Amino acid sequence: EITMLSTYFHVVLLAVVTCPSAVETLDQRFPRLFGVGDLHGDIHNTLRAFKLTRCVDDDGNWIGHDSTIVQLGDVVDRGPDSRKILDFLARLKQQASKAGGAVIQILGNHELMAFKGRTKYVHKGDLASFGSPKERKAAFAPGGAYGYMRDYDTVVIRNRTLFVHAGLTPKLANMSFQKLNEGVRFRISKNHWNNVLLADNGPQWTRTVIRACEKGDCQPLEDVLATLRKTNPETPIDRIVVGHTIQYGKRVRQFCNNRFVATDLAMSTYMKLGANNLGAIEILPVPDPDNPNSQTIIKILSHNETAAPFVIQEPLQASTRTEPKQADTILPKKQKHETKNTTLEEHMKLAKVVELQHSEQTKTTTPDEEHNHKPEKHQEQDELVIDWARLQEEQTLQTDKIETHTTGLRHSAAAMSLLGLFVLAAIMLILWRTRRTHKRSYGTFG
Repeated sequence: EITMLSTYFHVVLLAVVTCPSAVETLDQRFPRLFGVGDLHGDIHNTLRAFKLTRCVDDDGNWIGHDSTIVQLGDVVDRGPDSRKILDFLARLKQQASKAGGAVIQILGNHELMAFKGRTKYVHKGDLASFGSPKERKAAFAPGGAYGYMRDYDTVVIRNRTLFVHAGLTPKLANMSFQKLNEGVRFRISKNHWNNVLLADNGPQWTRTVIRACEKGDCQPLEDVLATLRKTNPETPIDRIVVGHTIQYGKRVRQFCNNRFVATDLAMSTYMKLGANNLGAIEILPVPDPDNPNSQTIIKILSHNETAAPFVIQEPLQASTRTEPKQADTILPKKQKHETKNTTLEEHMKLAKVVELQHSEQTKTTTPDEEHNHKPEKHQEQDELVIDWARLQEEQTLQTDKIETHTTGLRHSAAAMSLLGLFVLAAIMLILWRTRRTHKRSYGTFG
C-alpha cells in the first residue's frame, strides 16, 4: 500500500509539473514580445512604462529572461531626461542580452533631429545636461557618446509584426526590409535630410496610413501590407505597430481588425497632453498544433486606477475601462521640475512612492462609483484637446518645412550671387586683357 501510494504521489507530481496552465505554456513556447511608444525625455514615466511589461524590477533591472521589448523611437526631446533614458536603455540592453532577451530601439523623427543638431524641441534641462547645442550635436555625431544610435534599424520584424516609428507608404513598402534599413543609415551618414527616406513621407514622419485608418479607411493599410508580402515573401507580416501619432483617450488604439496598432500616448509629462498616460502592448501567439502562427492576442498593458498599481492585460477590442482624469498626473506639479538632477535610483524610489499613493487613492473608488462615472464628456474634451495639439504640431511641422525651404532658397541665392560676382570679375578681366593686348599691338595715336 505504501508503494502504491508513493507511485500515485509521483504520478500526480509529474502531472502537475508537466501540465502547466495555458499562460505558462504560452510564455515557455513563445518568448514574450512587447511594444513601448514614445518616451520624450521623461525618465520617471519611462521606468513606470517598462515596469508594465514585468520585464523590469523596482530597481530598473532586467528580469524578463528571453522576452523582447521594442521601443518605437522618440526617446529624446520634449523633457529634460534624454541622457538618463538613453543610459538606462543601454544598461537594460546589456542585461537583457545576457539573459537571452532583447531591448530594441528603432529610430524616430526626433532622433533624426538630434543627428541634425536641431534644438527647437529640446528642453533646457536636456540641453544643460550636454553643455551646449554644439556639444549635444557632437554627442549624436559619429564617434560621439550616442553616435551608435545612427546604426539603429528603422523597421523591425518580430512575430509577424512590423514595428516602425511613424508608418510606411506603398512606395516605401516596395523596398525590402534590409534595403530600407540600410538606405536610411546611408542617407543619415551623408546628411541627405531631404531624401525620400528621411523626408515628410519617410518612415519616421509619414501619417498617410494612420490618418486613413482613423477615418475607417483600411485600403491604404491593405495596400501597404500586400506590397510588403510581395517584396518580402520570406517574412510574412500580419500587422504594423507605430508610435509618433498621439491617440484619442490617452490609450493604445487598434484599427482595421488589429492590423494597425498605435502606441503613442504622450506618456511624457513634459508634453502638452502628458499626464497619467502609461501604456504598452504585448503581442502573444496562441499555440495551435496545426498552425502556430494562426492566431495572435494583442493585449494592452496599462496603469490600473481601480485595483493594483500594475498591471492590467486586456484585449484591445474588449476594453471598457474608463480613462484617468487629466488632473491625475504622474508627478505633482511641484515635483515636475525638481527631478532634473536626480539619479536613476532616486527616480525609481519616487516611482514607488507615487505608485503607492495612487494605489491608496484608487482604493476609495467603489464599483458603483466606477460604473456611474460617465467618461463621454471627458473623452470629447480629450479629443478636442488632442485635435488642437495635432493641429499645433502640424502647423509647427509646416513652419519647419517653410523654414527649411527658405533656408535653401537663401543658400541658393547666396550661391547665385557669388557665381554672378565671379562671372562679372571674369568678364572684366577678359576686357582688361583684351584692351591691354590691343594697345600693345597698335600703340597709341595722337
